[in-house]
This record gives sequence, structure tokens and C-alpha cells, in this order.
Amino acid sequence: MGQKFKNLHMPVAIILAVLVLSVLLFFCFHLWQTEHKVEQQAFPLYQDNASFKRRVLFISSYHDTFETVMSQRMGLMEVFQKHNVQMDTAYMDTKNYPTEENVRYFHDVLSYKLKHQAPYDAVVLGDDAALLFAEKYQDELFPGIPMVFICVNDRNTAESAANNPLITGAIENYYLEDTIDLARNMCPSAVNIIGIYDDTPPGIGDYAEFMEVAESYPECDFIGIDASKLTRGEFAERLAQISADSIVFFLDAHDDKDGNRYGVPETARLIAECSPVPVFRALEGAMGEGIIGGKMVDFRASGRWAANVVMNIFNGGDIKTMPLELEGESSYVFDAQVMEHYGIPESILPEGTKLIRQEPSFWNENRSILIPTIGIVAILLLLLFIALRNYERVSRMSQKLTETIELLDYQSMHDALTRLPNRQAAEAEFKRRILRHQDFTTIIVDMDNFKKINDFYSHSIGNELLKALAQRIRERFLRVYRGSYAARIGGDEFILVLPELLEEENTEKLEKILDIFREPIVHEERVVPLSASIGIIRSNDEELNTTDLIFANADIALVDAKQFGKNQYVFYRSETKRSLQRANEVENILRRAIEKEEFKVLYQPQVNADTQKMHGFEALARLSNADVYPGEFIPVAENTGLIVQVGRIITKKVIQQLAKWRDEGHPLYQVAINYSCGQLADESYPKYLGELMKEYKIPSDLIEIEVTESLFIANNKQAHDLFIDFAAMGVKMALDDFGTGYSSLSYLTYLPVDVVKIDKALMDTYLQDEMEDFMKNLVKLIHSLNMKIVVEGVEHVVQFEKLKRYHADIIQGYYFSRPMPAEEAIQFDPSHPQGEV
Repeated sequence: MGQKFKNLHMPVAIILAVLVLSVLLFFCFHLWQTEHKVEQQAFPLYQDNASFKRRVLFISSYHDTFETVMSQRMGLMEVFQKHNVQMDTAYMDTKNYPTEENVRYFHDVLSYKLKHQAPYDAVVLGDDAALLFAEKYQDELFPGIPMVFICVNDRNTAESAANNPLITGAIENYYLEDTIDLARNMCPSAVNIIGIYDDTPPGIGDYAEFMEVAESYPECDFIGIDASKLTRGEFAERLAQISADSIVFFLDAHDDKDGNRYGVPETARLIAECSPVPVFRALEGAMGEGIIGGKMVDFRASGRWAANVVMNIFNGGDIKTMPLELEGESSYVFDAQVMEHYGIPESILPEGTKLIRQEPSFWNENRSILIPTIGIVAILLLLLFIALRNYERVSRMSQKLTETIELLDYQSMHDALTRLPNRQAAEAEFKRRILRHQDFTTIIVDMDNFKKINDFYSHSIGNELLKALAQRIRERFLRVYRGSYAARIGGDEFILVLPELLEEENTEKLEKILDIFREPIVHEERVVPLSASIGIIRSNDEELNTTDLIFANADIALVDAKQFGKNQYVFYRSETKRSLQRANEVENILRRAIEKEEFKVLYQPQVNADTQKMHGFEALARLSNADVYPGEFIPVAENTGLIVQVGRIITKKVIQQLAKWRDEGHPLYQVAINYSCGQLADESYPKYLGELMKEYKIPSDLIEIEVTESLFIANNKQAHDLFIDFAAMGVKMALDDFGTGYSSLSYLTYLPVDVVKIDKALMDTYLQDEMEDFMKNLVKLIHSLNMKIVVEGVEHVVQFEKLKRYHADIIQGYYFSRPMPAEEAIQFDPSHPQGEV
């Protein structure tokens, strides 16, 4: 082994050489990239709309060339691109065209586009004009769409819009006073504060606010220069005349006396060049043009804020609860080079100020190459150190690796909780015994109701019980029966193997094994009762040549044990397997029938006992293209959950048939639809039924829902909610199969049903001469509860006449008719019974 690890020095040397070469290549690539750097676009020019999950429209009051618009868009897209949201932009351009005609033109173009595409999921509004436009045309262009505005100057407009339940946003504050305070701190000798503006609405508004602030500084003179009253040359001369004890504020000035309009950058450059003192500004758009800086709205951060509000709405947030933001996003921004020009130290700036055009330090200028270089050098040194100590460490690692592999092998084949072999190990054991052609008996054990033990005592105590059971298995099974085997194969399932063919007559041994799992366990002075169901299969029961077959047949025996009442053992029976296979066949038939709706409905008449006239029908489900009876496919549908889909198909067919009878001019009678316990999983069934009745215009008094007692007993809360829904729809409820199952008369006093259906078994038992009083009293009891009674399974005239004397309400059975197809059922005449007389 020593020679093996000495040979590792050569690969290490090769790795070090490759890494040194990588460093050199990295430097070369960095230099090439610096020389050929390509400016990246802020946003992709095109993206396939199909990839977007949501769509947002951004309406800007201005044009995309306006200084603040790009910042707003960049902030919005920073958030939207992360969440795969498409953003389209529409520009009102009211700065260049501040007319009603322009607004009307914008409205017509946008209206046309919105009519020819899917509606947007949200709208973001930039500045005042966009908000006013969206409010005016909300019902026409953006019905029901949430809207978020940013950078709105007019506080009254913003507060009014925020009262709209579909609108929220943030006000754009003008941080003029904060900027003046900082400017005076920077230039303490200044006594003149000069504001530059023009006669445009924004300029006049900014100047009015400038003069309003003047009241807070009585020791200073506030002077205005109206650029629109001067030619460009006169404006430059006026700026040059500003005294040294002044500070200048660039408010909003675009126009000159000759009617020319200039952009903010161009005007900023002129003011900065001609003014002998620092020029401050509280609005974005002029930085980098000689303006020293100020506190200003952060339009990019405002865009991010709006996008995050939209994402909050998309994620379920309620816009009605989102208040108007009175303090927008802002920051101090200053030009480092201008500050240096005027000799103003950076230390005077507030914490968090953004500095532009700052001379980078050596570290900042080269950090993109220094950081990875330092990292690579550190890795080289670390690898060199590792190589020097490699021989000593690898030896120890090899030993640990061997131990770890052994531990992993053990863990892969054993249950971590009980330390018994696991299912994988059990499968390997079965394969060995099969290959050796050994006779053996497999015992699969499932603890009864172990989930309730976990729920009642806690999972930690449940785990302790499993460990105690594992110890019992070791002491009372593995140590007692030579050649035996045991494993935990699931949560509360164990496999035991005896090296013999256990006979059913050997009850003593079987009871001893069962006692391992049903004797109570005392844990921390608590006595926990236990019981288990056990399935047993012998290797000669069938040709058990695979582990899958062993487990499958053992599970079949276990199913029998549970069906026979739990807490007992059952040997494998081939007929149970055939029964399960038949159930699988029926399930496949059902699934195909559901997919193709291959069901038909037969209708068995229900006749008024007094008048012998039609009362209604019971709808009975049948398969159209398979020879499978309801008694076979209904239980399978219940056990597999397919009863939900079957129930809906039958319900739809019944509603459609009622509509067809009505359209054909037939009189309509009430139809009873069966609703089983398994259909409780279909919580929206009442809604589905209601929608069908509405679609086909079927009144609720023509539908009756038949349920059984088991539905109430096992699912009190769900059943209660179900009945509330049916009652609200006006649909009657009938208690079916009374006389089977629980059949407690006390249930009748609180079950919210309108009709009780007496099962044939109860009628056959008590409609005898010596037991007639029971049937009479049962009818009276049901009538005293304001319920009607339907008697099923009536086959003879004698039965009919007795029930009529007892004042039973409705009769159903072969005496009148078997279940019939719809076209025969609607023609049925109850005055001519078809049964035995």
C-alpha cells in the first residue's frame, strides 16, 4: 500500500502544473476581455411570450427618452425578469405633447391593442398623467385589473386614487428641503439660494414649492431665475453673474425665450459650466453633467417597489389592504469629481450616499481579477500542503473508509430503529432459501391499529414499542426456533420465517408466535395493549420461485386475517387470491367504462300506495358493455375511489334524461339518485349537481338523494356539511337500506332526511302475520317524525295490500316492475302491476 500512495505524488504534481497554467490563461483571458468588452443590454430585445406566466402593462406619462422613464423600467424589469413576468410599455409622451388631443390619440391606439389581445394581469402607472388616464378609462380598458402607481406628484390625486379598491401606489416626494439643508451644511457662507425654473407647468410647480420652503429659512434670500424669459445667451450671462455667497438649485427648466426646448442633461451642463458656485438638484436626470447632487427620488428603486407590490398581488395579496405609500423611494446622490472641484469633503455626506464618478482604488479597480487570483493561489498552496502530508493522511482515511463501507453495508440491510434485518435483507434471505430448495413457512405480521397508538401515546412511544417488539422477537422466536429468520419490512410490519412447513393443526406453536405481538407492553408505567393480524404462507402452497410472489401471497393471507376481524392468524387461501384478481379485473373494466362513459341507467318505478299512481323512479347504474353486475362493480368502485366518477356520470345521465322526457312532452316524476359513503371525497358534488340542474333547467324537487346510515356514522362532520348543501339547493334526502347495517331507530330522531326506505330484508322478516305490529308501529314512528316511508322489494300483492293498510307511502319492487330502460319506464302504467299476484 505504501508504494501505491507514493505514486500519488506524480498526479499531484500534474494537478499543480495544470492549475498554474490555468492562472496564466485566466490572466490572458481577462486582458483580452478588457480590450474587447462589449456593453450588455439591460434587457433582452425579444423573448418568446409563450414562456411568460404573467403579463403586466407599464404606462408611462412620458417618452422613453425622458430621464426618469428608463430608471423606472429598469427597476420594474429587475423584479419581473426574476419571476418570468412579461412587461409591455406604452408611452403617453405628455411632456412633449401636453394636449387633450394627444391623450385621445393614446387612448384610441391602446384601446385597439387591448381589444386584440388577452387582458393584462396588472397595470403599473408611471407619474401623474398615467394615473389620471387609468382612473378615467378604468372600466373601459382595465376592468377588474389591479393597478399600482409610482412617482405621482399631486398628493390629492394620489389619495383619491388610493380609495379605489383596485388601485394603490406611492407618492413622489420632492426632497427640496432635505437638499437645501445639506447644501447649506456644505456651503455655510451662502446667504442666497437661487432656483432655476421655466414657465412650464412642472417648472411653475417646482418654483412654487421652492418659494414655499423659503419660509423655513428667514435668514436666506430665495431668488428665482426664469429661463423661459431669457435667450440661451442671456441665460448663460445671468448664471455667470451669481455671487460667491450663493448656492444654485436646478429645479425644472427646459424652454428658453425663443421657444426652444432642451433636455435635462443639456440644460444641466450649461448651468454647471456657467455657475461659479455648486449647483444642487432634488430630481434625477442631471447627474454626471456637472451637478453636484442632492436628495432625490430613486426612480429605479420606485420601479422595484411597484414590481414587488404586483408580485405580492400575484401571490394572493389583497390590493384593497395595501395602503398608499406616503414616502417614496429616495437616496442621496453626489458627484465625487464635482465635490472635489469645490473642495467639499466626502465625510460631510450622510451615510448611505451614492457617489458617482468616484476614482476607484487599486482594489476596487482590479478586484474582478484580484479575488479569483488570490483564490487560486490559496488553492495552490493548500494543495501543496495536502500533497506533503498526503501519505500520512491517506493511510488513516483508508482505514476509516473500510469501516464506513462496512457500516453502510450493515445499514443498507438493517432497520435503523429495531436493528432487525430490513425488507431488502429479507428478499435476499428468501432468494437463498429458494435456491437451496428449502421448505419454509413465511409469517407476515401487521400490528392492528398501530396508528392509533402513535396518535394517542405519541410517535416516540410508538417507536419504543417497536423496539420492545423486536427484542421479544429475538428472545421468543429467533432464539427458540433454530434456523428461523425475522425482519422488519415496514412501519408496523414484520416477517418471520420458520425452516419447516407449519401445519394448520399446530395451533400451540401458532398461538405462541401470536402471543409475541398481542401481549401488552409496559412502558414507563403505562400498559399499552397490542394485537396483530398474521398471514401465513408455506413454500409448498404454490410454486414460490420469486420473492415477489412470497410477499404477494403473504399479503393476501394478511388481507384475509384483517377481514376476519383482526387479532388472529390466517393461512393463505388461493380463492382469496382469485377474488383479488377478479377485483382487479373489475377495476380495469370500470376504468375503461369511466373513460368512455359506458354506463346506462335503469329506472325502477316508485308507486303511491294509496292512489296506485306514479310517484317517481330510483335510478340504478349498470355497465353497458360488460357482463358485470352492480353487486360486483359497486364495491370495487367504493374501495378504489372510482365511485366518485361513477356517481357523477350517473347523475349527469339522470339529469339529461329528465330534460329529454320534458322535451318529448312526458310528465316528469321525481328520480332518486344513490349517493354512497365513498362519494364524500367528492366535496364539490352538490355544486356539480346544482350546475347540471341549472344547465338543463331541472327543478330541485325532481331530485332525491339516497344515502345510507353508514355515511352518517363514519363521517359526521362531512355528512352534516353535505346535508346543509343539499338542503340549500332544495334537494330532498332519503335514508336508504333501513333495516340493514346499524338500523337503530334512535338514528331516525336526528338524521336530516325527508324519506326512509325500508329494506327488503326488514320487510320480509316483519311483514308476517305474527310480526305485523312491528311494521305498523315502524310506519307510525316514521310518520310521527314527519318523514315519508318507501318500502323496497315488494313482490306480492299480499305484501302490497298489507303495506297499503299500514299507510306506507310509496311502494317499490318487482310486484309493480323490474328496473327498466328510460323509454319503457316513462310509459309504465302502475295500474297494471307486472309482478306476482
